[in-house]
Amino acid sequence: MKILITAPIDFLPDNEKLLNSEKVIYAYKSEPEEILKLEEEHKFSGWICSPCPTYSINSDILSKFSNLKILATPSTGSNHIDKTFLEEQSISFFSLKGTDVVNQIYASSEYTFTLLMMVLKKCNPAINSVSQGKWRKSENEFRGHELIGKSIGILGYGRIGSNLSKYCNAFDMKVYAFDPYVRISDDWVNVSSSIDSLISEVDILAPCVHLDDSTKNLINRQRIFSMKQGSFLINTSRGEVIDEKALIEALESKHLAGCGLDVIHDEFNISNKSNDIIKASVSNKNLIISPHIAGLTFESETKAQMAAINEVFNFLNINLKK
Repeated sequence: MKILITAPIDFLPDNEKLLNSEKVIYAYKSEPEEILKLEEEHKFSGWICSPCPTYSINSDILSKFSNLKILATPSTGSNHIDKTFLEEQSISFFSLKGTDVVNQIYASSEYTFTLLMMVLKKCNPAINSVSQGKWRKSENEFRGHELIGKSIGILGYGRIGSNLSKYCNAFDMKVYAFDPYVRISDDWVNVSSSIDSLISEVDILAPCVHLDDSTKNLINRQRIFSMKQGSFLINTSRGEVIDEKALIEALESKHLAGCGLDVIHDEFNISNKSNDIIKASVSNKNLIISPHIAGLTFESETKAQMAAINEVFNFLNINLKK
């Protein structure tokens, strides 16, 4: 019985037990062709996948696994996995969504607030100017905004949304939120009656939602252009939540003053030279894009990876200590 691990575990404390285990094949950064060659040799019973692979774990790949009993992702998001196929084949699936360990993970919440700060303070263009040998040569380009008194609209009040709310409140921002599935009781939050009322009344919009059929293209063209003139958009949820074409238009027309993204559409088929939103970030200094790294901290990834590892080992009744 063998377990495939394509999630990064090099940084885990005491990782030698995993790396040296005869039950484990570690293949971080392997592409699908390599993974399928390993499957032919080992017939894996379990797979702990990367939380954000460069490919989709779809039926084309999963159908080649002849003995797979469980697939686990050390993340709450799971749009990189064909869960319908797993269900049809009676393959168990595990993610961090809804688990206790999620409440101990702060990386994505902190990064969302960091990205907000970077956009409003125009950090990227200022830092880039220094690397180009300039020093206080273009102050008008780098003049940013204070957070105090700014209103932020948090769409989705789960773990990330509620943490972000606390950080913003600590900076004396006005916090608005909407979530039809959560009773919001924090006394500093102004609870909006609908998505559209939230969007139209805030200076900064931060969707903090899971991706599903109800949230795909949630921030569409109409909603982007119903945001306040000169407002900001921050997205660390999933790229498909936002209409990127409309977003580019809103930034070019200066309807939006700035945007920070850690996620983009179709991340499994990225070509920086042809991707419209990435090309837009090259020419527009008010658009910051990072490569889906919100959850990338030693602390949070250790908790996430170990939760997925323990789930798979326990499911297959394998003693991790051996």
